[in-house]
Amino acid sequence: MRYMQGYLNYQLRMEHIATTQRIYHHERFVARSYRELANRDLDNSQRRLLLDLANNADRRAFHYRVRIRSLGASLPQDKATWFESFWYWVLMHYGIRCVMKWLEWIQRNDIGQLGSLLLSQKQW
Repeated sequence: MRYMQGYLNYQLRMEHIATTQRIYHHERFVARSYRELANRDLDNSQRRLLLDLANNADRRAFHYRVRIRSLGASLPQDKATWFESFWYWVLMHYGIRCVMKWLEWIQRNDIGQLGSLLLSQKQW
């Protein structure tokens, strides 16, 4: 029984690390995307808003970076996969509203996964 408890704790820890690394990677993607949108021909107020959103994503990424380090794990590579690069290219050819909805979906999904993970840790 004690062995099983240790195994479950190990599994939860690995899931926590993987989820946190994925969220960190996504926050970096979100920040880059907002900056790319800000580089489009927009008025100053839209540009400032997008740059503020990018800075907020950078702060969240830093928070997850610290969490990853505190868990004793390595940071994921900041290099995009072929699929991510292609998806990024597609996104940048859509309108701002569409891109912002997609980025919001990414962030909500990440928070939901982290919340589920934390709830499962409380159960054990």
